[in-house]
This record gives sequence, C-alpha cells and structure tokens, in this order.
Amino acid sequence: SLSLDRPLFYRERNDGLYTTATYFVAKFLEEAIVCVFTSLIFTCIIWWSVDFQGSFGIFIFTYYLVSMTGIVLAYFIAAVVPTMEGASALLPTYVTFCMFFGGLFIVFEKIPTGWQWFSWLTFIRYPWTAMMLNQFDHDKFTSQKVFDGTDILDFYGMSSGFTSSIWLNILVLAMFMIFFSLCGLLGLAFIRHDSR
Repeated sequence: SLSLDRPLFYRERNDGLYTTATYFVAKFLEEAIVCVFTSLIFTCIIWWSVDFQGSFGIFIFTYYLVSMTGIVLAYFIAAVVPTMEGASALLPTYVTFCMFFGGLFIVFEKIPTGWQWFSWLTFIRYPWTAMMLNQFDHDKFTSQKVFDGTDILDFYGMSSGFTSSIWLNILVLAMFMIFFSLCGLLGLAFIRHDSR
C-alpha cells in the first residue's frame, strides 16, 4: 500500500501533518497487529494438522517474525522502486532467489562455491533453520519417527556451528527485519518518485 499511498503521503508530509518516521511506524504497527492474528490462525491450523514437534511458542514466534520481515522488505522495495508494477516484479523475484540459496531448494553444501556467500545474506535461511531445529532437534522426534532428527539436520547442514542455535537464527532474522525497516524508512525519507 506504500506505492498506492505515495501521492497522499507526499502531500500530507509536505503540509506538516506528520513526519516520515511517524508514517512508517504507524504503517508498521498497523501491519504488526493484523499479523498477530493471521500468524496465530495460520500456525494453530498448521501446527496440529501436521503434528509438528518441538515448541509451539518458537514456531509461532518465528513465523510472526518472518512475516513481519517480509512486510518491511515489501515496504523497502515499495519505497525505492518508482512504480507498483516494478515493485510487484522485484519483490517475488528477490524472495524466490533467496529461497534457492536459503536452504529450501538447494542444500547448503550443494550451493555452488561462488554463491555460498549469498546464502548467509538471505533472510530466509534463518527462519528456515530455526524451524528445522525446532522440529528435529529434540528427543521426542527421535524416539517416535523412522528417521533420526540429527540425521535430517546433518543432511541440511544445520547440526553444528553457527546454524545449530534456534535463538541465534531468530536474532539474525530480527536484525534483518530492523535492517529492512531502516532501509524502507530511509527510502521513504530521501527518495521521491513524483514528477514536479
């Protein structure tokens, strides 16, 4: 909605009704409140219908945080791209690219050497890893299932080192959310797309 609201935002900001930060925070809070309910509904349906293991609290918190990260990423792209069509093309292209290198489609160790650096810079890597650790890194999964949870985490390269901590991955995801928020705020503050 940032692209659609842009002319109104420019006019009201120029009239001194609010600052860029006030507008951005209001939009963020509006989305954050709605996202609480959508995240709760979605995670409740998915958690029990799939019979996930691990902590429901970690599952819902990670889902909520990745949803908010996606929202502020969309704000950032809408702030810097002049048209809604351009933003609508760029956002899914970027997210799909992140999915390829974030561990969803290509296992981390199979990523070509020249692209391995990008897998660390994709925001999707961190919630994916946190969700996988939440599902497979505990005794309840290991004792009831055919596959051992540690074997699955080993296959995806999540059993040791930096990627083996749920909370560290959630922290990195939160840092991505803050980074995209600041970029979106700066884009709104300093980039104008109206014609004079």
